[in-house]
Amino acid sequence: EGRSGMLWIGMRSGGLARLRDGRFETYAIDDGLPNDFVRALYEDRERNLWVGTNSGGVSRLRDTPFRTVSTRGGLPAGMVRAVFESHDGGMWVGTPAHGLTRLLNGTVTRWTTRGDLPVDGISMIGESRDGAMWIGTPSGLVRMAGRSRTRYTTASGLPHNNVRSFFEDRDARLWIGTVEGVCRIEGAR
Repeated sequence: EGRSGMLWIGMRSGGLARLRDGRFETYAIDDGLPNDFVRALYEDRERNLWVGTNSGGVSRLRDTPFRTVSTRGGLPAGMVRAVFESHDGGMWVGTPAHGLTRLLNGTVTRWTTRGDLPVDGISMIGESRDGAMWIGTPSGLVRMAGRSRTRYTTASGLPHNNVRSFFEDRDARLWIGTVEGVCRIEGAR
């Protein structure tokens, strides 16, 4: 559910649905969505909805039409699995096989196994209050803070290496969801 109280649903075929005033409205290719298989949804602080698709990149919906960033706009691949806005306004995009991309003020920055990540499959992106970025992968969790990288795996206490979700509670405890359970990280600075 978005901040405006509307419920958004991404579908495997059929695009995007919005429940408003008890009625569903759908958005698909004919409405400007680049692909009808929606893999990720994120509402930014300006109430734009970012839609990650199976092969068309990521699209921003403020009002129709959609504004799309694809491989022509700097993404390494069209399949998007995760979208997140950091405190500085950067839009972070995760792909299942081509790493992590940040779009900020017209600049595209990419992270892959060629330097900064243990794996190129990204399943989740989050940010803690201290400004560190947390990247979920099928091979563990990565904390990115400046040039520092810390990797968490089952050897570190995760219930499974396939990380799917992240939440920081009001006491700055990090809750990490994996395919086989949830764990809590405290004091990970």
